[in-house]
Parts: sequence; C-alpha cells; structure tokens
Amino acid sequence: MKIETDKISLKKFFGTSDHVRWSILIGVTIIFTLLLYPNLVVKKHSYKLGDVAEKNIKATKDFLIEDKDATEANRKEAVGKLLTVYDHDVTLSQAINRNVKKAFNDIRTVFNAEKNQNKIALKPSKTASTGTIATSVHNLLWQNKADFEEKIGISVSDGAYNILEKENFLPNIATLICSILKEILDNGVVTNKELLLKETDNGIILRDISTKKELVVNNLKHFYGLDQAKTMVKVIGQPLLENIDYTLRNMIVDFTQRLVQPNITLNRSETEERKKRAEAEIKPVFHKIKAGEMLLREGERVTKVQLLKLKAYQEGIKNEQILSSSIGSALIILCILMTTYILYIHRQSRTDLTNNKNLLFIASVLVTFFFIARISASFAESVAHYTSF
Repeated sequence: MKIETDKISLKKFFGTSDHVRWSILIGVTIIFTLLLYPNLVVKKHSYKLGDVAEKNIKATKDFLIEDKDATEANRKEAVGKLLTVYDHDVTLSQAINRNVKKAFNDIRTVFNAEKNQNKIALKPSKTASTGTIATSVHNLLWQNKADFEEKIGISVSDGAYNILEKENFLPNIATLICSILKEILDNGVVTNKELLLKETDNGIILRDISTKKELVVNNLKHFYGLDQAKTMVKVIGQPLLENIDYTLRNMIVDFTQRLVQPNITLNRSETEERKKRAEAEIKPVFHKIKAGEMLLREGERVTKVQLLKLKAYQEGIKNEQILSSSIGSALIILCILMTTYILYIHRQSRTDLTNNKNLLFIASVLVTFFFIARISASFAESVAHYTSF
C-alpha cells in the first residue's frame, strides 16, 4: 500500500510540479541557443588591401593595436647595430714560443750531456777518437727526434733535423723563430679574412678570451689572413735572416710558417646570443585608437594600416558580441516559450497529471524540428558551395 502511495506521489510531482516545467523551459532555451550559436556573430564585411570601403567605420571604444612591421623593423635595427664578436687569444704567441724554446733547450741539454759524458769516458784512452763521440751523440739525437717534434708542435723532416744537428741546435735558431712568430701573432691572424672584411663598415668586438675584456676595432685590414701571415714570415724575417746561410734561413722560414696559427676567431654562438637578447629587449610597438576615431571612410581604398586597425578592432569586439548576442537570443526564446505556455498550455486543468508529460512532448518536438532545420540549412549551404551555376 505504501509503495502504491509513493508511486502516485512521484507521478503527481512529475506531472504537475512547477519545478519540472521550469527545468523543461530552461533546457529547451539552452538547446535553442546552442543551435543558434554559429549565427549569433554578425559577420562583418571582409576587406582586403586595395578594396574600396563601402561605408564609414568608427571605433566604438578605446583599444590598442600592435604594429608588427614597426616592431620587426625596430628589432632588425637593434640587431643591425650589434657588432660581431671575435675572440682574441693573446696567449697563443707566448704558448708557441715557450714550446719552441723548450724543445730546443731540451734537445740541446741531451746533446751537451751526452757529448760531455763521452768525453769523460774516453779521456784516459789515448787512442780514443772524436768520431766515436760524434756517432754516439748522433744516435742519441735521432732517438729523441719524435720527442722534439712533439714538443715543438710540428713534424720535422730528416733534412731539417740534419741541419739542426749540424748547427748544434743553437739557441739563436729558436730565438729567430720566436721573434718572427711573435710579431706575426701580435698583429693578429684571422682564420677567414674575407668574412672579417664584411664587417668593415661597422667594425667588430675583439674579446680577450683570458680577461674577457672587449675592444671595438674598426680598422680590420691590418689583420693577417692565414695565407697572408705565412707570406709575411718571409717579409718580416728578411732583415733578421740576411746574414744567415741560405739553407738554414729557409728552414727557419718553413718552421715559422708551419707554426703560425690563427689567434682571432669568430665567436658565432656569442654573437647569435647577443642578437637574441637585443631582439627580446625591443618592446612591441602599439598604436592607441580612441573611441569615435574613424577607422575607414566610405569610398577610400583600404591601406595596410587601416586593415591592421580593422582586424584588431573586430577581434576586440568579437567576444563581447558573442556574449551579448547569446544572452539576447536566450531571453527572446525564453519569452516566446513562456508566452506560449501561458496562453495555451497553462489554461488546461492543473489537476491533469499528464500536463508536464504533454509539455515535455511538445518541447521534444520543437527541439527535433529545429535540429532538423539546422541540419538542412547546413546541408543546403554545402551543396551550394560545391555546385557551379
């Protein structure tokens, strides 16, 4: 008995409750609004560059527009003012000269030690000859040839090594090599001079890799390219080597040319990093448009600036338009449904337990037909789009 009573109460609630009616009304309103959503935005006339304006267009509120071209131009200008960074290894000359002197000093130490030891060992023998000492020293020097090459940093031919042996690896040879090399590297040797000369108009930043100190250099022609530096070895060495034997002079020049290394190199990563920072520091350029300002006049040809203003203006009001149109459409539909309910359905007997059931049926029919109409309209548009007349 109690179960039957509960069923009747539940049926009565769903059949006559105002809460159910309001739920149906609000549900139908929301569905209609969603179906109408694509048409809530009033489509503006789309202008292209050079089109003639059909009517005056004024700004209804203040807004900002970004001038991307001006921003990009400012960024390019900022990047263009940056100087290319080159690293300068001022310690390279000292390092190479130190290696050269050490190689000569070490081999000369071996040479003198072996020679003196042999003299002491052979001194009591009156039959001893200098040829024995020379042979022993010669063998020891050639045993140390690989060590000499490693220390000096270049390969040494057998002919050049013979010349050095004949000259007893004199300190003067190392001194001459170091003097010429120092003058070349102190001037500066760059890996690619053609690339360097492209910066002639602006100059470069020369950064000491040891101290990180930077120097702006505008005169770039005085730096040597690698091939030019090797040619300058002969020019610089000419007055220093004029009184030296021709064979020895050629050997010194050859050694120096092969020891020359670039001590000025392009730091591409640092240059690119500075360009990125310079671009990031440039703020976007904005133009402020005041409410009431004329964006486009009737009969004018649309310019690039006007097109930019129109685009920013339409983007700004788009969201506001959708919100206001949605609310307005929902209220209109709500009023229509409420009027229909009050004028017709509400007049029926309130004791009729099927009242809400009929109301739900009518709402379902309305939604179904509206949905069919929406699909039909979309289908017709698609057919018209792909049909040629």
